[in-house]
Order: sequence, then C-alpha cells, then structure tokens
Amino acid sequence: LVDLALGHSSWLNPLPVTTDTLFNILEISKMFLSFSVLRLVEQGRVSLKTVLQESSKGKVSLENALSHTSGHLKLAPGGSELSFRDFCDMDVLAKKMVAEEPLLAPGIRQQYQHTSFGLLVQEACKLANTNLSAAWKSFADEANATLLLHSPSSPYAQPVSQMRSPSLEDLGKRMEEFEHFIDATNRGKSKTATAGQKAEHGMWMSFFGREHWFNPAALNREIPKTHVLPGRQAFATAKDTAKALRAAHGTCLSQRMWNEAARSRKPPKGGDSEPCRLPHHLERFQNAEWGLGLQRLRLPDDREVLGHAACNGSFAVLLPNQSRPVVAAFLVNRSDGAVAAERILSALAEM
Repeated sequence: LVDLALGHSSWLNPLPVTTDTLFNILEISKMFLSFSVLRLVEQGRVSLKTVLQESSKGKVSLENALSHTSGHLKLAPGGSELSFRDFCDMDVLAKKMVAEEPLLAPGIRQQYQHTSFGLLVQEACKLANTNLSAAWKSFADEANATLLLHSPSSPYAQPVSQMRSPSLEDLGKRMEEFEHFIDATNRGKSKTATAGQKAEHGMWMSFFGREHWFNPAALNREIPKTHVLPGRQAFATAKDTAKALRAAHGTCLSQRMWNEAARSRKPPKGGDSEPCRLPHHLERFQNAEWGLGLQRLRLPDDREVLGHAACNGSFAVLLPNQSRPVVAAFLVNRSDGAVAAERILSALAEM
C-alpha cells in the first residue's frame, strides 16, 4: 500500500491535506452508484432490462442508464426556468424527468449524462423496493469503506479553482465554445436537422449560461451542501475510494457481474451514434467509453484500464497485473487537476 498526501485543503483555510482528508469524489461517485444497483440486480430485485421510463422514442432501461445510453443528454430535465435550487433537489428533478422525453432514442448514442444518471438509478432503487441511500450504504458497508453521500460535518478538502486572471488562451476557448453553441443552435433549428443535430442543440441549450453550476467550487454553497446529489458529489478519502473499487472487483460483485459491468456498451459508429462536443468543463468525458458505470480509460501507453474519472482530474482505476490487479485512486481539490492526473497515470503505466 502506498498512501500519500500533500497540499492544502482550501485557499482560505489552508489546513494540510493528510491521508485521512475527505475529498469530494464528484463523478467518480457514478461508479459506486452503479456497483450499488448492480448488487440489487444480483439479488434479483431488479434487472438490467427493467424499464425506468416509457417515452415515444423508446423505453429507457437500467442498462441504458448505467451505460450512458439513455438519450437524456441535458444538463438536467426542465427548461430555462430551472433554478440552481431545483438543480440541487433530486425530487424536483425526478418529477421533471418523468414528464420529459429523452433527446435521443435510448441505445443510439453513448455520451456522458449528468444528472439523469443519478435520477434513473434512484428510480431503479424504488422499483427494487429500496432507496438510493440504502443501496449505497449497503455497498459501502460490504466494501468496508467510508463513502458519504451527504456533505461531512468535519472539515474536508474544499474544491477550488486556480487563483489567476483568465489568460488569452482561456478567453479564446470561451469564444470558440460560444461560436460552437451558435452553430449547434442553427443546425438544430434547421428544417433539415437530423435527430442528432436536434439533440445537440437541446443539450447545449440546457448547458449554456449555467457553466458556473459545474465548477466543483459551486458545491461549497449552502444549497448543495444540504442535499444528496448522487452522481455529482460524494465524499471519501483516496484510500477508501481505492478500497471500494477493489472490493467491487473481488468481493461485492460476482465475477460474472463484474465482467458484465466491464463490457463496453458503445453503439456501432455511424449516424446519430457519434457523440457531439461537450462543454469545456466536461471535456474529460468527450468520446468516453463505458460499460455499466465503469469507464474504460486509456493510459498514456494506450493500455486500457477500468475505473472512473472526475471532471477536475481525480480518478480511481484498476490496473491489469498478472499476479493481482493494482488499484489506484488520485483525488485532487483543484478544478484544474487534469495535468497532474496525466502525470500520475504516466508514472503508474511505467511502474
């Protein structure tokens, strides 16, 4: 076991980070949500083919939800009236989702889905006569890992952005992104627009003007701190994050179910299956490939590993090894930690 810690927990209250410091694991929590509901599948309380939503475009199954192929590409269900308070209320979002069509037919395209992931898993738990928090706790207890869905009462590493003025490169990216938004809008509103172009327009309309909601530092506000936001935030140490991933591979899930979770669900290329461009704060998930909640990541040497990344650079991965798989978790509280993450992955690949 190698367990290292360095840096500070926040800008304003610079407590040193230790190996016991809790971090917000952000999108990595989607992986543990998947493991939690897959345990319900193994218990026969729900199945991968269970229908979570009926729509005119097709039936959204649990398999669609866990593999990011549900067709729900929006930031969140609801139109322009959606507020940040609504965005942090899973019950409000769930009601809006039930009444809203996916942007694409389920199964056509694999593309990162934000709030819809947790909402659909929540629905699966209801159909299994339990709730999401109970399923999560059951997995965490079996893994013997401390994984918190609620904001902890004790100090934890506060998500922060790099303290600097925007560079010309930053401004150029924002301008280029705005130009893409205008182009996507024009294509999506055209009379000859394809289903994929209409979906891209709908996705960008839901994101634009709400980018600040995605900055991990936004989760420090009082509203999200008092809500359970499955798939968007959870709290753990790096050691417990790694421990939970290892337990899923060897204890909490059967080998058959692990293999099922690891199997890629990426649809064949062509037509509307091609992912559209994601906003810059989610670019780590551009063209990403998933099984069932397990992201298929590539090391710098092009070897494939299983696990999950977060938008800020954090990750948890299981690396193949002849004798015994190696699990690594890297948690960072800076929103620009992707560069450091790449260096860590490069070092792991060499080892």
